[in-house]
Amino acid sequence: YTGMDVLRPHLIHGANRVSDLEYQLLENALAERLAKLATDAPIPYRSQNGGDYDESLVLKPGVEGEARGPAVRLRRAD
Repeated sequence: YTGMDVLRPHLIHGANRVSDLEYQLLENALAERLAKLATDAPIPYRSQNGGDYDESLVLKPGVEGEARGPAVRLRRAD
C-alpha cells in the first residue's frame, strides 16, 4: 500500500515449547528462508499511487473483481 515490497512472514508457533528435534527442523527451515530472501517474490499488494485507490485512499469500486476480504488488496496477475 505504501509502495514497499513486503515478503511473506516466517512464523514459528509455540517456539517456547518445541522439542530438540523440532528446534533443529525449525532452525533449518529458517536458514533456508533467510537464504532465499533476496530472490523471494514479494506479496503483490496494490500500491497507494497505482490508480486503484481514490484520493481518500479507499479502493475504487469495481477494482476488486471477484476478490473478497483481504485479497482485494492484492494486484491481479493480468
